[in-house]
Amino acid sequence: INDEQTILPTGSFEISDGTNSNASQAQRIRPLSSTKQVISDILDEWEEPELQEFHTEAVTTSDVLHFRRALNFIDNDYPFSASFGIAGTREECIESSQAVYERLTRGSSQGFLDFDVLCRIAELPDGSIDSAKVRTLVKIFRPNRQGQISKLDFVRSTDSIYKTLRLLFANIKNSSQIDEAYERVINGVFYIVCAFVVLGVLGVDVSSLFLGLSGLLVSFAFMIGSASSKYLEGILLILVRRPYDVGDRVCIMEQNAPVNNDGPPSGGWIIEKVDLVTTTVRLASTREYTTFANGSLADSRIVNLKRSDKANVMIYLKFTIDATRQQLKVFRRKIAEYIKDRPREWIRLNDFRCISVETDLRYTQYVCTLQHREPWQSYSAVQNSKGDVFMFALDLMKELKMKYTAPRMPVDIHGLGGRERHSDISTFDGQRYQLDTDDEKSKPSLPFLEGKKFR
Repeated sequence: INDEQTILPTGSFEISDGTNSNASQAQRIRPLSSTKQVISDILDEWEEPELQEFHTEAVTTSDVLHFRRALNFIDNDYPFSASFGIAGTREECIESSQAVYERLTRGSSQGFLDFDVLCRIAELPDGSIDSAKVRTLVKIFRPNRQGQISKLDFVRSTDSIYKTLRLLFANIKNSSQIDEAYERVINGVFYIVCAFVVLGVLGVDVSSLFLGLSGLLVSFAFMIGSASSKYLEGILLILVRRPYDVGDRVCIMEQNAPVNNDGPPSGGWIIEKVDLVTTTVRLASTREYTTFANGSLADSRIVNLKRSDKANVMIYLKFTIDATRQQLKVFRRKIAEYIKDRPREWIRLNDFRCISVETDLRYTQYVCTLQHREPWQSYSAVQNSKGDVFMFALDLMKELKMKYTAPRMPVDIHGLGGRERHSDISTFDGQRYQLDTDDEKSKPSLPFLEGKKFR
């Protein structure tokens, strides 16, 4: 193939006459943008991972002072600055965020906030744009495909930041309490060692005293051995493993317990308070409080839903067996478009595949796997989005005439009236009955069969 032949993505090519180089350049068929779009749709969407930098330098006094000032900045009535407004409570934060949104959209005729307005925050003094700040703004506010942000989405974004700040402050306070308890344990051990050292300096035979106390401690250890072991396991769980923090949603189960694909059962447990001995949790569905000993949780599998990745939601659908391949392709495309139109809720459509075929019942079952924007920590938000997608899928099945209707099945009735079984009675359409017996006296007496003719 010479230079005047342009290969198409489909494998065909076009040959120009070579009379005019400019004309031939114009006549060459270039790869269509639709082809690129098809390839992009086939490939899975992917987000760049956030690379965390690990700092090994020692903490200075200046760092401690900066940390204290940051805590003071969070723990006041104006965490988002005075221009934003008062935000000491969640209700005040919601009211202030609505007022800010109205100020930003005052000159807009569409009633939506353009993302370009928020991007002015990322402008540098020389007029350029800080790309890192723009990416952060996109992750916080998640504008739609037209670059617009509704009032509800703006309030949700600010509310999410407010809750993150409050949970951070609560975790710092709880960590301070754990550090104080750990300090008391270390101080106790330190004072005991200091007491033996002082006795040795005063001339007391420490070895004889230690042997006498060790005999008493060994006998006492048989009584509290198991309790001490559990206590130590609980301390190591909190200080070393740190499987959860205050505000995290967790699932506590056995090591080899099966995984539930529908999310945490009963909404999981929400951590309310943590110390060296116990953990206080609240059941998400009923808001019941309970307390676990940390030692009892050491051998359990603790799934932290806040630290987990974005939630994968599985929706199981049944289609009629007469559904064509073209109908299924249209259904999948419509679901993908629905996901792309809601970037605040969903990331992508991961999978759409057939998992079972029932020829007798005349249906095929598919699973639709979607990745949500939030982890299972936001349990209610994920479930609400799942319900919306499910209702959209049902309406789409009706529109494409793919809805599955279960066929009528025969009903067998055995041992009627407590008598000995003589035969089966099958009901097919509510009007026709079959009684296979020759003994007229053994026919059961049924009110709903009165007046019917037996054959």
